[in-house]
Order: sequence, then structure tokens, then C-alpha cells
Amino acid sequence: MLTGRTLLPDNKIASLDGRRRRSERSKQAIIDAVVDMINEGELFPTAAQVSQRAGVGLRTVFRHFSDMNTLFTLFNEDRRPHYRAMFEEGGDRTGALEKRIVALAEFRAVRWEDLTAVMRFSVAQRRRYKALADNYADYQHGLLEDLKTWLPELSQQEPVILEAVVGVCSFEYWDRLRDLQGLSVEEATGVVILCLRRLLLA
Repeated sequence: MLTGRTLLPDNKIASLDGRRRRSERSKQAIIDAVVDMINEGELFPTAAQVSQRAGVGLRTVFRHFSDMNTLFTLFNEDRRPHYRAMFEEGGDRTGALEKRIVALAEFRAVRWEDLTAVMRFSVAQRRRYKALADNYADYQHGLLEDLKTWLPELSQQEPVILEAVVGVCSFEYWDRLRDLQGLSVEEATGVVILCLRRLLLA
């Protein structure tokens, strides 16, 4: 009985499956190359650099990703669960406010140190690529919600205090302390703790 469909021989099916697997491997290699370059401090990776790092041709990069915005969109989707888990998991969020202030500052210090390269890349590129701008805004909202789990007292504070706390706990403030002001991790953490105490315990 004719079905109107052409049945492919087994060797053709195997060939198609092999091509699909190779395509998926090259796509993941491209994303992994972007991750590695950003983690090494490259703020402006180009398609040519990505293709060389991934070991694929430039045409292969643009066959999988029509432009760099699309590539960064897939990069964000690939890494988003990992970055979210870094903030949503861990840290003792119980006890008196003074104790939680110290725990929060120490917790975020570790996270910001681990994510310095990625955050600098996002800050540098977010005005250039819509995918990064949208992702950056999403992360800011997530970080605010996470902050409220540490400091539920913020719901009773006037807006100016809330904004000040958000600023003190931000990556941008942390990076200024570490990079521009040259403070050690311990010194920068101490500054954040002092600011939070003055804002919330005064």
C-alpha cells in the first residue's frame, strides 16, 4: 500500500542522525567557547574569535546563530539556571538582623568574586545587545527578590532606604570597591557590612 511518503534506507537515516549530532555538538562548542572567553575576561568577543576558540568555521557560527545577539541569547539560556542557583541556594537567612547583614555581605562577596568576569561582560555589552539588556534587567529583578529573603525588613522601609540597600549590595558597587578603590575581599565586605548597618540599624 502506498502512503505517499518516501521511506529512507537505514544508511540514509543514520547519516542524517550523524549530521544532527555533529550540528548539536558544534552548536554547544560555540556556546562553551563564549562562556570560556567571558570567564577569562574577554568583554567584547567577536564571531571570528568565537569560531577559532570553538574550532569551527565562521560560517558554522552564523549557520547556528544569525547574529551575535542570537548567540548571546542562547548563551544566557544555557547559563541562566546555573547563575540563578548561585544566589537562590545557600546562606543562612535566619536570626537577628545584625547576623543576617553579615551573612548577606559575606554570601554576596563570594558570588560577586565568582561572577566578576560575567558581570563585567554584561555591564559592558548590555547597551549593545538587546538579549543582554533584557537578561540584565531580569537578573536585577531576581537579585532584588533574593535580597528581600535576606532582609524582609525592607518591606517596612521607606523607598530611599530600599534603593540605597540595593545599591550597596549590587555588583557595580562591589566592583568599584575591588577594582577602582583597590580593596581586598575582606575590606570590601567590611565596607558593605558597615553601610548596611548604618542604613538598617541606625
